[in-house]
Amino acid sequence: MSVLDIKLFPTHGPYIELASLPEAILEEESRWPRRALYEQHIFFAWADDLVWTMCSVSQSELFFDPYEYIEYRKTQEIYRFSAQILSWASRMASIPEPYFDSKISIYQNSLADMDCRTGRHLKADMIETLLFIAEQVNDVIRDGRCLGVVGI
Repeated sequence: MSVLDIKLFPTHGPYIELASLPEAILEEESRWPRRALYEQHIFFAWADDLVWTMCSVSQSELFFDPYEYIEYRKTQEIYRFSAQILSWASRMASIPEPYFDSKISIYQNSLADMDCRTGRHLKADMIETLLFIAEQVNDVIRDGRCLGVVGI
């Protein structure tokens, strides 16, 4: 199983970036922070085509706006984000493997091993990716930080 991140999908951007911020960085008069304020805190870069493939295969709508910058400052908000990721992973786990077979084109231009470009591997990789994100988001809570979701 692999986490489907920018290392595996280096040409699949744009990317939705998740950042563990030491403090809130969004200024009142701004809708988008300067990249220098969050860049070193990015813990996951999520290819937009992967996000839409996950939505398609699970017949789910994305629970946040991928075109905006969103800052979660309260612990409850961050827990809710984590819970929604875990719920999505649970839905993925319940989907029969054949549903993933038609989505393996997502591996095109990726660095995934050729032997691992199957529906069975895609299902496992998507679940692994969601569990990884949830774990990282939970670390944000544990560390008393803010969660930044930098849209495309």
